[in-house]
Amino acid sequence: MAQRESLADGNGPTARFGLTLPERGRQIEREALALADSVHDAAADFETYVGEEMERHPYRTLALAAGAGWLLGGGLATRLTRLMIQTGMRLAVGVVAQQLVARLAAGNPPPGARAN
Repeated sequence: MAQRESLADGNGPTARFGLTLPERGRQIEREALALADSVHDAAADFETYVGEEMERHPYRTLALAAGAGWLLGGGLATRLTRLMIQTGMRLAVGVVAQQLVARLAAGNPPPGARAN
């Protein structure tokens, strides 16, 4: 009984959200269709991008796909794999740091740095 009174006096869910249940359902349906369209467009863009990358850099694309499949298939489960990735990251950071120091020593700022 108290719930009926709260609905009748304007303090219920309709007053709080401004929509009735059928209106809210239609709004959710419209938003879901818009989301589905956005996902479809993003998937089409991704497919185009991958196709272009396959044509320009087939071996790199194949290596990235194999690596992604390996990771998604549970490839990071072993300690050896984690050690290999950590070592690779340390080496990569070292190389980038060396290149940055060399650029700074030569008086060339790194890309994206502001000129004073």
